[in-house]
Amino acid sequence: EYEKRKDLRTLKTITIDGADARDLDDAISLEKNGENYKLYVHIADVAHFVKEGGEIDAEAFKRGTSCYFPDRVLPMLPEALSNGLCSLNPGVDRMALSTAMVIDEKGAVISYEIMQSVIKSDYRMEYGAVSEMLESEKSEKWSGFEDIRQMLYDMKKLMEILRRRRFEKGSIDFNIPEPKIIMGESGEVSDVVLTKNTVSNMIIEEFMLCCNKTLAEHAFWAQLPFVYRVHEAPKEEKIDTFRKFIALFNLKIPGRATGERLMTLLEKIKNTPPEKAINTLLLRSMAKALYSPENTGHFGIGATYYCHFTSPIRRYPDLFCHRIIKKSLEGGEVTAFFEKAAEAAEHSSEREDAADNAERDVVRLKICQYMKNHVGQEFDATISSVTNFGFFAELDNGIEGLCRAEYIKGDYYVYDERLLQLRGERTGKTFNIGDRVKVAAVDIEARYIDFYLIKGGQNGK
Repeated sequence: EYEKRKDLRTLKTITIDGADARDLDDAISLEKNGENYKLYVHIADVAHFVKEGGEIDAEAFKRGTSCYFPDRVLPMLPEALSNGLCSLNPGVDRMALSTAMVIDEKGAVISYEIMQSVIKSDYRMEYGAVSEMLESEKSEKWSGFEDIRQMLYDMKKLMEILRRRRFEKGSIDFNIPEPKIIMGESGEVSDVVLTKNTVSNMIIEEFMLCCNKTLAEHAFWAQLPFVYRVHEAPKEEKIDTFRKFIALFNLKIPGRATGERLMTLLEKIKNTPPEKAINTLLLRSMAKALYSPENTGHFGIGATYYCHFTSPIRRYPDLFCHRIIKKSLEGGEVTAFFEKAAEAAEHSSEREDAADNAERDVVRLKICQYMKNHVGQEFDATISSVTNFGFFAELDNGIEGLCRAEYIKGDYYVYDERLLQLRGERTGKTFNIGDRVKVAAVDIEARYIDFYLIKGGQNGK
């Protein structure tokens, strides 16, 4: 099989993943030629092992995606494939689908080649270590990696170029850090921390986005059957509601709500008290991204063509797209895939929803288990939203709970829908989005946390 493929084993190739990742489905290489970059994105050739119509394929289609929980993974594929034969582990030959993209100094892909390849990853690297290395030239983490120092610096530079171009094209970057569950050795939750978008995370994100866009545009103009990742512009009524909300903070969107204008707004509110609330409400105003056999573009990332191609170990639509590309590279007939693309797109969207809901439920459950050990402890928090029955307060590590209006002492609080605030009838004391308060956990159910207000509020005592 290797003799039929492009041999890329002499390229300096690395993977960058989380410390606990076992299914390594993407690897990267980079060469600098004058002002241009040649970026290789190597994706595990899962389709070589998982044959269409076989039992493993049927089960993978049924699952649709892997589920990632804090304490375990429910994989789409058997672990002998996902963590073994398909995983781009270091020091071993692996079959891949590689896309080599020549990118100019402005971030435009000026040429590309898609090939069935054989690669050998030189290093299995971790996000934390790579970020530390790129942020400090003298970091001890560089030990043993001097031969790729310049490549990593070039990767950082290319990431910045691609990121700048993406935002110029209307991509939206939501700054909503999610709580991450840290599991202890005993199987209990040991801590909850906020995720951070580090320089190494952004390198992988930008390179995968670039590859996905390139493959989607290739498939579109080649008129191949395909599963695209599509995202509609937000409905006008939802944007109108959002406009009313940001007006409370003396903010506005001039004219039509384009990606560029929304991103300008998000940049303006960075590191201000209402940042999280505005980001969250804007995200809720967006349509849901879906899989589709028709290419209609992706509003959220400002792309005319987009697909999911870079994670075939854990997502079925990526595996489906791999089969199409492989068949077209081999000169095979792809007509039969047109009907299958619609079924794969619809089913993959449904399975993604189910997995997302399950993952959110388990995270909430684990957070509640963690907070049971902290009942009565006082925390600083920020009001994240206000309702007619109280307000939600978010701790600095992302854990959120409800302060019920009926339990706030000293006054009777009325909800002002226009100002999105609770106001005391007698004292005039108010609780607004972005206010800092001190709370203590008092009641924890299976997936919900109640807080008791210790101190906080404006315009009153």
